[in-house]
Amino acid sequence: MNGMTGIGFSKTADKKISGTLPSKKTLLILILICFSVTMSSCVYLRILALRKQFTQFDKYIVVDKKDGLTFSFLRPTLYGNDIKWLGLYPVSQKTKSGVTIWKHILEKMYNDNQAETGSYDFPIDTRYQNEKLHAIYFPESFFTALSKDFFIALCKYMGQSDMDLDQRNREVRYRGGDVDINHTLSSVKQDALVQQFGIPYLTENKNGIDSLEYHYRVKKSSASADSSARTSTEYIYRFTFSEQDLLTGVAIKIPILGYIELDFSEPELHAAIN
Repeated sequence: MNGMTGIGFSKTADKKISGTLPSKKTLLILILICFSVTMSSCVYLRILALRKQFTQFDKYIVVDKKDGLTFSFLRPTLYGNDIKWLGLYPVSQKTKSGVTIWKHILEKMYNDNQAETGSYDFPIDTRYQNEKLHAIYFPESFFTALSKDFFIALCKYMGQSDMDLDQRNREVRYRGGDVDINHTLSSVKQDALVQQFGIPYLTENKNGIDSLEYHYRVKKSSASADSSARTSTEYIYRFTFSEQDLLTGVAIKIPILGYIELDFSEPELHAAIN
């Protein structure tokens, strides 16, 4: 037992073990990653909760069609930081009577060889009380080609339709909703869309189906142009029409969330307007 002072480790062993422990910098990175994943999961859960409210649209959402279109949420779920997390940064904000209003601008994008006169950007307001999103406002100019009734029916259709989620492609497809959207489909025409949105970013004709695709990006103020601001803030809207100029589908690409596809091509959807 000579030389033994009890159960312990030599200095060499101490160095070996301490060498296998992660550094403070590594631990900090791991903590930040875990925090980021947790925060992302919370945002998705809140978005899912909002989507569930759309399944009972008239119960949770109040619609005001005066001077534009306003959706007011009776049970707010999203925070302002959630909206920023989705890449929708405000260009300006103001607070009045306890309500904070963020103004967002969707800037139209063009191909290298495209040019047109006039402005086809779209402003959208989001309004907050107690840090939560309680209303979204779309100006009257948004509804030149897309009627308010169509837009409302579109939101209801998305909320009440069956949803197929493709995890690999991050696509959500909605089909066969119970909402009566037939009477609004016939009001959407290609010529009216071009008049409101201008020349498409991309056009395509395949098997008699015309596609008009528009690309927008979120305009950022100098205050939001920091390292934490997401660069992937491109929104894509695609409208498809049949040979009879009937709207057969709408696809929207939202940053982070991916594609949302609304399919109106089922025969029963057009039976009422053919």
